Amino acid sequence: MSKWIFALVGLAISCFAQGSLDSANWKDRAAAFRSITAVTAQDQQRIIALLDRENRVVTDALTASGGKRGVSTTLGEEYSEYYSTVLSKVAEFATSGNDAAVPTLAGGAYYYTLYIDGKSISTKKMVRIQ
Repeated sequence: MSKWIFALVGLAISCFAQGSLDSANWKDRAAAFRSITAVTAQDQQRIIALLDRENRVVTDALTASGGKRGVSTTLGEEYSEYYSTVLSKVAEFATSGNDAAVPTLAGGAYYYTLYIDGKSISTKKMVRIQ
């Protein structure tokens, strides 16, 4: 009986987390993202879709301010850290061979690092690939 209870509780938590990735509130999406512990193939697709959504949030913030205010100004550093974490997770998918991650990753805003002769040179510049 206790196995069934744990299974039902686990299912309820899983459904809640999946539903929250689609929330209109970014803090709910962030909480749902952090609650994912073992990433399945289905989770990868949902996280890629999540990054696509967050890319639009970044673009919308810049568009609304005429390019003068980004998400760290409008939504705060906490959002920027969350966005960076989602972006990094999708980058892991891309480097692990999930080709579906590449277009969404390329559409993101990110800090890039150049590698020249094995040495990293951080540019500390926000870049958006169109």
